[in-house]
Amino acid sequence: MNEAGAGDAVRPVAGQSKRRILTATTTALGSVLLLVTAWLLLVSMPKALATERDFRAARACPPGVSAPDCLRPVPAVIKRTTVRGNKKHTLWLHVKDADGSTPALAFAGKGLEPGDLVGKHIGLTYWEGSVRYIDWANARWYTTEDPRGDYRAFLAWGLALGSGGLGLLAVGLWSARSPARLPDRPPWQPGAITMTTVVLAGLGIGIAWIVPGWRAALSAYGVAAVVAAAAYALTTLLVGRAEARKARDAAA
Repeated sequence: MNEAGAGDAVRPVAGQSKRRILTATTTALGSVLLLVTAWLLLVSMPKALATERDFRAARACPPGVSAPDCLRPVPAVIKRTTVRGNKKHTLWLHVKDADGSTPALAFAGKGLEPGDLVGKHIGLTYWEGSVRYIDWANARWYTTEDPRGDYRAFLAWGLALGSGGLGLLAVGLWSARSPARLPDRPPWQPGAITMTTVVLAGLGIGIAWIVPGWRAALSAYGVAAVVAAAAYALTTLLVGRAEARKARDAAA
């Protein structure tokens, strides 16, 4: 009898220890992710937005002036081309401009084709020391140094990591709730929280890249978060009722 009693006493203690470890781990990781999210959304993204605003507001340099904060056009000739990457090809133009510089310009996605470009005369436009776009064949082609939309990467990471941080804190809160006060605490809820978090993080990434404008993207993410929370609450309610009905049927 004493041995059985000792074993019964050890099991609650072990369960409490595991619960404390889970609570501490998820709370710490969730807090770190939220801090990173705050840095991305409150520091990195505003810097990218400021750079984009400055680029859009930049005007052509006056004749004879080559200040870095104005748009400086320079004629150039294409010396050679290379294509890098397997799935998402990046075209590189190796050019020589009228100043004697030999920049390598990268163009992601479709548009320019490498064939028959060597020897072509193009116009480069420098801003803040980098070539932001070229003019050729009555069209404008932006290089990968184009700062427009750079904020989207920070927004996407911020929404994804923020979703993960909130999910981890929710799991930590669930594990911290005393089973003595909540003996019927559903064990499947952490899985439901995790699934909701993954879905919300994926939506955040998609919204950041698809929705035009960061304000509209944040608003859309807010709507998605409300819908995800409502879906989680509804799932909890329906599954809880189903389990309660199953328990009543088994006891009958």
